[in-house]
Amino acid sequence: QQQQSQQLFTLALTQSLADAVTQNVILGQSTELSQLLEATQSNNKSIEYLYVIDMNGQLFAHSFPRGFPVFLHQAVKRQLSTGARNNLTLTKKYQIEGHGLVYEYTTPLINGLEASLYIGLNQSEITNNANKASKASFGISILLALFGTLIAWLATRYAAKPLIKLLSILKQHKTGEPLNLSKFKPNAPELAQLKATLTSVFHARDTAEHELKEREQNLNTTLNSIGDGVIATDELGLITRMNPIAEKLTGWTL
Repeated sequence: QQQQSQQLFTLALTQSLADAVTQNVILGQSTELSQLLEATQSNNKSIEYLYVIDMNGQLFAHSFPRGFPVFLHQAVKRQLSTGARNNLTLTKKYQIEGHGLVYEYTTPLINGLEASLYIGLNQSEITNNANKASKASFGISILLALFGTLIAWLATRYAAKPLIKLLSILKQHKTGEPLNLSKFKPNAPELAQLKATLTSVFHARDTAEHELKEREQNLNTTLNSIGDGVIATDELGLITRMNPIAEKLTGWTL
């Protein structure tokens, strides 16, 4: 029961935070978002830190008042090299002196793009709370932990209904499919420009992916037609590609 409660806490917290910060990322409001993340973190002991990566894969906002730490800078570079994720993922575990064990989770803000929310949850704090409370009271603590974030989300929801509709369309978008914003018909010129920008970004991404697939197919055709064995390796010397002749000569397969 305790483990299920912790999982519920993680899922509910990350999803509510993702809903609250997505529009800030789309509108480029990094300063406002950093203030929101810092306030959210300072009011919840279970949250060790928060940071957001934008649609270009760059650090956009974070909850650190004294600057983003070096060890997370290095981790961000490694995580971005793995590409965009489509659901909540445990990315790293840190043992931080004076704070205990911290699990870092990430969840996408917009499927198919780099924009993501990262949250470091203090497992020691969560476990202590769970040990001190019954299942019912721990459930109440979950609701209290989400309350501040939900207030910020609800405060903007009714003031930006067109943007909320756009976010809903983006969240339903499936990776690999063309972006269809025909149902989004904004009146404000700023939102019309945002629609045009998003359409352009997704089109550029789709074009790049299509070209990459074509190059991969052409390369495979070329390698398979060569009469000699061909083996390709990465910078570490690990084999990444072999043509059929090389597989036949070595007895290896990929």
